[in-house]
Amino acid sequence: IKVGSLARVTFDAFKGDVFKGQVSVIIPAAAEKSRNLPLEVSLPNSDGRIKAGLLARVSLSGSPRQARLIPKDALVLNKGKATVFVIRGKAVFPVPVRTGEAHGQLIEIFGQIKPGQMVVVQGNERLWPGQKVTIVSPQTSQD
Repeated sequence: IKVGSLARVTFDAFKGDVFKGQVSVIIPAAAEKSRNLPLEVSLPNSDGRIKAGLLARVSLSGSPRQARLIPKDALVLNKGKATVFVIRGKAVFPVPVRTGEAHGQLIEIFGQIKPGQMVVVQGNERLWPGQKVTIVSPQTSQD
């Protein structure tokens, strides 16, 4: 769902009436436990029937899509350009990316980063291409 997506809205107070609107604002802060994402839908209300406090039910149209997400902290921003350092072997290499929609602490990226590829999240502002790194992660096992 994105700004401009169509929304079908019904109100319990107006049985059988369907209002058509559009998503006008998406607030990028989902409630952690419920995973609800607040948004605003703009509806035409020329006759003034829609009032504050009415219970609305909203159906959104859209199709699911896959997105490549990374932690926002993995981005290195410099002069309006975004770069992400990826780990290949025991060294890091910068990959230019374009950013998309934010999802909490994650952000959608477009570029030459493969799914599952490791990216640097801390200390990335001081790295240079080919620099050797030590991987420190809670998922790393030393078997």
